[in-house]
Amino acid sequence: MAIYKIEIGKTGDVLDVDWDAIPAQSKRYVILYGLKQTLSDCITSVKRADFAKDKDFLQEARAGVDARLARIMDGNPPAMGTRATDPIAKRMKLLATDFVARQMPGVKGAEKRKAVSDVMADNADTLRATATKQLVDEQGMAITLPKGLASK
Repeated sequence: MAIYKIEIGKTGDVLDVDWDAIPAQSKRYVILYGLKQTLSDCITSVKRADFAKDKDFLQEARAGVDARLARIMDGNPPAMGTRATDPIAKRMKLLATDFVARQMPGVKGAEKRKAVSDVMADNADTLRATATKQLVDEQGMAITLPKGLASK
């Protein structure tokens, strides 16, 4: 028996779903819906306004879809549940995006996303420390800062 725990975001409930008890036509629906959703979600950051030509926009969007599908087919799907639940990760990305916008004005689309990703990878510890400190200062979060961070 394959039991999956499914969290319902708005209510916080966690449902135990027995995959083996789901009829075949319902499994097909779930799989097709899930694939369509994940392939669509992966390109929400690709904006038409970032491209001079429709052809370039469509090419970038398709590349994102192809990359996500390849990850799924390779057994390396994206992590679930990290998008809106980690305020520090969200702030780290915001800091990296702001940095790229200041240092590389005019860069858009895939080049900008790659630059942000590179900044995050190369500066993860600094971004995490800065994001944590900013959130503590702004929101008075009840967390303990690592030794030495408070003085930076």
